[in-house]
Amino acid sequence: MKKEKLLRQIGGALLALTMVVSPIGAFGSETGIVAEAAGGKSFDTAIEIPANMDWGDWNEIGVASQDFYKVILPTDGKFKICLMIKNTSHMEVDVFNSSDTEKRVMNTGQPNVDDSPWTGTDTKELSAGTYYIRVKSESRRDSSKNQSYKLKTVFENFAAPVSGKVTKVKSTAKKKAEVTFKEVTGVNGYEIQYSTSKKFAKNVRTKSFEVGQTRIAGNNKRKVTIGKLKRHKKYYFRIRTYAEHNNTRYYSDWSKAKSAKIK
Repeated sequence: MKKEKLLRQIGGALLALTMVVSPIGAFGSETGIVAEAAGGKSFDTAIEIPANMDWGDWNEIGVASQDFYKVILPTDGKFKICLMIKNTSHMEVDVFNSSDTEKRVMNTGQPNVDDSPWTGTDTKELSAGTYYIRVKSESRRDSSKNQSYKLKTVFENFAAPVSGKVTKVKSTAKKKAEVTFKEVTGVNGYEIQYSTSKKFAKNVRTKSFEVGQTRIAGNNKRKVTIGKLKRHKKYYFRIRTYAEHNNTRYYSDWSKAKSAKIK
């Protein structure tokens, strides 16, 4: 009996000792700080994160350390990187379009942040592809506390713009037609396509107009004039809008067509 009691006492002491020497920062529920090396330690070992990711737990980072992540953007779009930091002499986040640190496309950071968290963001229109994110730290502002950070990512893909609508077509002069259409906000311009074929199977022409090249027609409508048409011919007109991002045009669907006989 005495031997069993002694063994139980030894077992309890070993369990207590194990709890004391357990690594600090293993997802502690009280501090909310994640263990070091939340990210990879190089571009080659970068941890992939979603293109849309909300704030997570605090990530502890060592003195003069770097954490690496990567994000894959499936299409062209607007990408925002958000960094929240505390207790650091300086910390920043960089976004690169390759593993070459000379090709930085985004950055935000701040020196001398105490326990009151600081948040910075950077937003940019980026092409589809893989981007690398580096969190870089210097030293703790208060050496008795951890320096830590959080990341948040927001991605908005460039969807096709809203379609336009032709409301009226009128031949105002010889070989000309005035096309009136609904105004669409948030676009760079309009394309008018016209043909003598109802199904746009032949004799198809397309003209582009920047918003500033169109004229106000009232009641949230705009208009343009198309010239050099064949006299006494019936033409069909339809419209689509376009938006430009990163030197790329994104088009809406074509509207239904309206027709007019040319003077």
